[in-house]
Order: sequence, then structure tokens, then C-alpha cells
Amino acid sequence: MNARLGYSAALKVTMAGLTLVSDLSLSVFLACGEMVNLLQILGGWRNLDDLLKSCPLNVSEHRLKPVERHMKQCKVKVMITNHTKKFFSIGPAASVAMFDLEENGRKERISVAEYYERKAKTDPLYANALRGGKLRYPQLPTINVGNKMKAVLVPAELVLVPDGQTKNKNLTPKVQAMVVRHAAKLPDERMKFICNEKSALDMISKDNICRNFGIGGESLSTEPIAVQCTLLPPAKLLYREAVVEPQLNGEWRINKPLKFLQVPPRSSAQGGRGKDYFGVIVVKGQFPPPKDYQKQIDDFIHYLCKEAVDLGVNLVHGSTKLVDNHPRDIDDVVQDFKVNGASLVVCLMHDTSPNCYGNIKLVCDLLGMPSQCVKFSNVERNPKGFHGNLMLKINHKMGGVNHTLSSRGPDFEATNKKMFTQPDNYPVPDSISWVFDEPTMLMGLDASRNTDPGNFKGDNSQHHAVVASMDGKCGQYCAYVSVRNTKSDFSTTLQEGSQKLIGTFRERNGVFPRHIIVYRDGIADNQFAEVIDKEVGAIKDSLAYLGIPEGGCKVTFIICQKRHSTRLFYDHKQPDNKPFFTNPCPGVCLDESGGMNSVTSAQTLEFYINSHSPIQGTCKPCKYTMIYDEIGFTLPQIELVTYWSTYLYCRCNRSVSYATPAFYAHWASRRAKALTGSGATFKDLQEITDIWSKPGQPGMFFV
Repeated sequence: MNARLGYSAALKVTMAGLTLVSDLSLSVFLACGEMVNLLQILGGWRNLDDLLKSCPLNVSEHRLKPVERHMKQCKVKVMITNHTKKFFSIGPAASVAMFDLEENGRKERISVAEYYERKAKTDPLYANALRGGKLRYPQLPTINVGNKMKAVLVPAELVLVPDGQTKNKNLTPKVQAMVVRHAAKLPDERMKFICNEKSALDMISKDNICRNFGIGGESLSTEPIAVQCTLLPPAKLLYREAVVEPQLNGEWRINKPLKFLQVPPRSSAQGGRGKDYFGVIVVKGQFPPPKDYQKQIDDFIHYLCKEAVDLGVNLVHGSTKLVDNHPRDIDDVVQDFKVNGASLVVCLMHDTSPNCYGNIKLVCDLLGMPSQCVKFSNVERNPKGFHGNLMLKINHKMGGVNHTLSSRGPDFEATNKKMFTQPDNYPVPDSISWVFDEPTMLMGLDASRNTDPGNFKGDNSQHHAVVASMDGKCGQYCAYVSVRNTKSDFSTTLQEGSQKLIGTFRERNGVFPRHIIVYRDGIADNQFAEVIDKEVGAIKDSLAYLGIPEGGCKVTFIICQKRHSTRLFYDHKQPDNKPFFTNPCPGVCLDESGGMNSVTSAQTLEFYINSHSPIQGTCKPCKYTMIYDEIGFTLPQIELVTYWSTYLYCRCNRSVSYATPAFYAHWASRRAKALTGSGATFKDLQEITDIWSKPGQPGMFFV
């Protein structure tokens, strides 16, 4: 594959007028040429001779899977007819692939190689393609350009892959990581790339359609727009008997005296032992483990227990079991751990097959047992902070809360340098406590399709997730997960899920929520009206079904969008007064406060928040649109609620790129996808939802 950089460009109507939104874009292009060469390269053979020696019976399936992933749904050209077909799959070798040929009223069984050799004697097209009248490599696999029901097998040597085909979906994790590294440009480098002479600006200026509408030339400025932004104060975070104040880089450390705000409630309940026992499962792989693997396991357990005690969670190791990657074996061990009082199962995955994770999670989720999966490669590497990061997730999975928001006084402006101009008539609120003085639920919604690499079955099912906070700390969440076909409406899942989760909130707190703040991911601009009609309506129907009167629970609905091309840069002037662009710090908010210079929408209540520091490259702000509001937020208030929610993410000690409820919904839909990939049905997902929503049961199995 080959990755190429280019440009994306779109025109947007904003308060500043018609604005060109342009950004760096990257596309992955298929390797092209003869299929024989691609088989050799993608299959991992050193050369063509090495490939031929492995054929036709010794080619293992796992060496051909990368080829199928690479070529899935791509166009190939059959040399004999010069027709373009769609690649479907790899078939058996031409010398052994048999089919029934009916000719002159006579039916016979013939191989693909024999058929082509026979046709070369009578048809000039076949004779020209088959030099010498025979296939050069009859032992090579064939290419199926038909379908599952009716295969059309063509010898690999007669197939070409045309150039210029993009491949931006179904990439392997290794290729995805390489693409991300290639696309991660620093802000100054990205800005220069966008504004150079051959950029999208130049292409639009030369476009005839744009000229006819008066766009381009002198009417189109090549300078980036200078906009007025607001700097929101970072959240104060409450740990046990201590308050942490993150700086403007959006991250913080948990020093040794600092402990989690709330540890799992089981630690004080199990027979007065005051300890949580956990079992360890090592899932065996295809290859034998290293000689010192037992020492690596012992060291991992030791440091995990030590890190847990330092953070206030009294974890004690029970026993370690070695199992095969089979649901029945895993189920027996987890059942045994549960009977013996274990509160957690830690699974070390030496098996690297794709279904290993799903098998473990399906067994543990159906048994209501919190589980933490760890790749054995990470146990071997033991990276810095590894055990501490595991404890962040383990504490929430077992029912604890790492931290919550602490009130912030009006000292932010006095103690922090103001990096951006803030208008006097647009004050940033110091607190959002008035929202949470009433029982308040944060809700996240997301849906994902089954588009993972290796999905050759045409399974386009959607995995829906609704998550909601269950306490005033906004630390513990419950999830409703479901799998639907592509024709199903998300509002059906939302109505069922919101009924379930609002009822669970009542069971756990004794009251229904008075405020529900919904963050919805995965919605385009042209779907806002449909969302208000169907999804807001679904929540309203759920409230009515539960007997909550009109106005008894107020709803605010916010759309989160990450798939946009708007970027925010901070201009650090160099000594020679030349611009030098860097990433803005977390908390930078762009909204309508800039007036006629603002690049937000003039039709909707829209704002951008850069809530995180990127690990590499240029940060991407999240665009939020408040499409429905009964609570009565002012714009600065909903911006602060949204920004501070990014500090409540439990998987890392950083503020994240978009609102935590939507992020959790993303992970819940991913869990539903992993479970269905290991055989879970719609009924299984409903059962898992019921198990983890029971009072006293921690609900965050999905993080």
C-alpha cells in the first residue's frame, strides 16, 4: 500500500460569511501490478520461487488472509477479456480447482488449468494471454471474481490490479498505525502544507464551477482567519482527602500519597475480610511461551498488587490458571473463581488470535464477573506506568470511582496567564454546581458498524450503545448494548435503553433524574431535524412510560462531531515577526462570542472545544451543537459542563478529546461488536445489560 497526502476542501456558511474549510488529507492507495507479485509480497514470501514451492497444498490460510484483506471489494482486470471485475476471495489452485463443464451436450469434470489450456487451442484471446498455450503457474491460487453462490475462478497470473484505487477502510492495525504516523504533522508544518501554492486554495481558484459562482481569485483570501477564542478554566479534581489542579496541558499525575476517591464497595463487605481477591487466567497461544514466562507472570501480579495498595484498593492474588482459547475452558475457570469469592479476573492473553478477547469478555460478562484483559506482549515489555493505568480501569470496573469534580473558585483568571482575549460581556462561569444540585444524569449515545478487517461475511449489522451516569460524582455508568440490522432505527434502541437506565437510576438513588444531558456521537449536520424528532422523542416517550410528568425531567441534547476539517492554531510570533503555529492548550473554546468574525454556524448553537493535548501531530477540536435544551443553559455554562466532563474519563489521567459520556458509549458499542464477533446473540446482549444493571452490581464492564 502507498499513502499520499492531499487536501480536503469545503465551503461553509458561518457568521463571518462564506468560509473555505481546508485541511490536509491522507488516502491509502492499493499496490498495483500483477496479482502474482502481490500474492508473493502480501503473503510474506521472500520471492516467487519461495511462493511456488509452497503451492498448491502447503499454502496456509493465515498467509492468504492479508491478501484478501488488502484486495477486498477492489477492482481487478482479467487480462483475457480486459474487463474489470470485483475481487471477492482467493480460490484453490488452478490445477486442483474443479468445476462442471457442459459442452456440445456433454458434461464433464475439469480443472481450471485444463479449461484454459483447452480454450487456448481454439480462441486467439486465450492463446495470446497464455504464452505457449499453457499456464505458467497452475499451482498458484485462483482469484474468485464472482460471489459466494457462483464462483468465477481466474488463474492469478491472468489478473492485474489497476492503479489509483484508494483503500481507506478495513486496514489492518499495523497499516493503520503507519498511516497515523504518516498523517501526524506538527501544526506549523500542517499550516504551511495547507497554504502553499499548490494547495486547495489554488485548485478552487482555477475551478470553473467556483468561478461561475464568483468564488476564487481576489475574493478568496489565502490567509487563515484570526478568530477570538475563550479560555475555559481546567477542572479541579477531588481525590480522597486531596484536590488536584491540572495545569493548562490537560494532564496530571497521581503521586504516591494520593488515593482513589472511592474504592470498590465489595472490599468492606466480603465476610469482613476487607480485601478483594482476583484470579489470573493465562490463555495459551499457538506458540510455546518463553522460558521465563512464569517469572514474568509473578512480577506482573506483584507490581499490580503493589500499585493497587498504593491507590487504596486492597487487591490480593488468589490463584493462576492456564487455559486454552475455548469458551468452555474459560467458562469453567471463571465459574471456579466466582464460587471461591473472586471479585475480578485478570486475563493474560498469550493467544494473539482475533477472537481471544471476545471469548473472554463473553464468558465474564454473562457471569457478571469484572475482567481485565492484558496482552502478554505488554507483560513482557512492562512499559512505564503500565500497572497504574490498569488500576484506573480496574477500580471503575469493580465499582469504584477514581476522582470527581471539585468546585472551582473565581481565582482562575488571577493565577493563570490569559492566552486568549475574553470579552467582558461574556463571562466564563466559575461553577456548574447548580446543574448537579438536582439529580442529574449524563447520557452518551453511539452506534458502530461491523467494518473490522477480515469481515468477509458481508455482515453490516449495527452495534448500538446507550450509557448513563448513575451517581452524583458522574463516575459510575451503566450501559445498554444491542445489535440491530442496518435498517433498524437507533430511536428503537434509545427508547428501550433510556427506559432501562432511567429505571436503574431510580433503583440506585431512590429518585428519578431531574436533568438529563445527552451527548450523541456519529451524527451529520443534515440529520439534526431527524434526531430532534426521533431520538429526543424516544427519550420523552421513555419518561412518559416511567410515569414522569411533563417537566419533571428536563432534557438537553448535544451532538458531538469529530469528522470535520476545522483546525485551531495558536500563532506564536517569532523574533522576526514571522508566524509560528502551535497547538492551542486544552480549554480553548471557539463560539459565537467573536460576533461577525466567528466561524461557527449562523443557524445552530454551535461551539468548538479543544479539550486535550495531542500525543502527536495537530490537535483536532470537537464540534458540539446543542440542538435541544429544556434545562436552560447559557452558552458559557454548557461549554463548561462539556469541557469539565472530559476530565472524568477513567482510562487515563488526561482530559480527552470529546465528552466522556460519548466516549464511554463508543467503548460500549465496541464491546457489543466484540461480543457478537464471538457468537453473542441479541438475547445475550440483553442478558448482559440486565446483569450489569442490577443494584449493587458495578456497571462499567465495558471500559
